[in-house]
Amino acid sequence: MLGIGFNDVQNIAGGITAWIQAGYPISMPATITSTTVATTTATTVITSSSYGLQLTLSVNTTTFSPGESLQINVSEYNTISTTNNCSGRE
Repeated sequence: MLGIGFNDVQNIAGGITAWIQAGYPISMPATITSTTVATTTATTVITSSSYGLQLTLSVNTTTFSPGESLQINVSEYNTISTTNNCSGRE
């Protein structure tokens, strides 16, 4: 972030959810919902926010053993008709 011009960059352990739970301010109230779907072959977590961002995390197994390969897929989707923008704090 510093390399692309942001002046005030912080590492927020726990992400935006921890930031909100700690009572720190955000631009607008966020509503975050998560849904977990587990089948016999995979687990998928879908997280949506009131900002229109939907993140999906899929793991190709529900159980695994040490040394076994594990595939993790992460995708994002903008559910609103306008562009989501990130900007530095002023």
